[in-house]
Amino acid sequence: MSSGGGEYFRLSGRFEDTEFIGNMNLVLGVPFDAPDEFKRRVWSAALSYVDGNRSMDYYFKRYGHLAVFPQPAPSRVRLSAVFQKCGIEVDRVAAQLANGVEREAHFGLFAAESALMRLKPSFEYASFLLMQGATYESAAILRLCLEQVAWAYDIHEIDDRTIFDKNPTRSISKLKNVESGVGRLYSHLSDYTHIQPRLQKEYIDFSGEYAAVRFRDFEAALGMSNAYIEVVDVYVVVTEYVSRKYFSGGQAWLTDADGQFLRNQQYTSCNLVEIS
Repeated sequence: MSSGGGEYFRLSGRFEDTEFIGNMNLVLGVPFDAPDEFKRRVWSAALSYVDGNRSMDYYFKRYGHLAVFPQPAPSRVRLSAVFQKCGIEVDRVAAQLANGVEREAHFGLFAAESALMRLKPSFEYASFLLMQGATYESAAILRLCLEQVAWAYDIHEIDDRTIFDKNPTRSISKLKNVESGVGRLYSHLSDYTHIQPRLQKEYIDFSGEYAAVRFRDFEAALGMSNAYIEVVDVYVVVTEYVSRKYFSGGQAWLTDADGQFLRNQQYTSCNLVEIS
């Protein structure tokens, strides 16, 4: 990422990349991979303002060198790249849900598309938590996303109020029609959402003299990003299917010579091989 003026700010405007710096009295958010000088200048400006000074120069010259920021862990840089790619796909299909194409008056379709549209910020918050190393908390949101996608798929062809009798958790099994591995994925997310006892070994560190609890674990978050990609894939697959009559430029489904709608088995929202 470049640190040169406007070019720098054009490269990342995503709040998921926020890193928090501060002390007992003040907390600021900056891009996690911003140059150290940028962080020191922002920090100096904030301190000088709080102390009632009009200029940050004094604080920057006298105290700027004392502000030391850790370099981004390689796993965190990789996480950011994953979320950039997945975010493009979520934005693409969410935009098609509001593409201005008139829909038929259909109860289930309206409810399904509304639920799928609402998931856009849920994916953003899940990626934000993973960028903070919060693996278990992100799993809870990803499970919510998967349940909502399942419910949307389950009810999109129902044209009456019985859609409200459908339980999202029980709709998961219906997703097997479009994604065979969804049961395994849901079980994995449930284990982390409830923090099954066997997972304690993943957040307790016994490497030192005393046991310590890990509050932020970017390597574990990188592992959970695989589940994030899978949930985004299912989201794209279901959204394109539910809105297939009104969707243009779909990538998760193909149309054969006979006009049949076929799943594109090569589709993925993020190819990890492409991320260094």
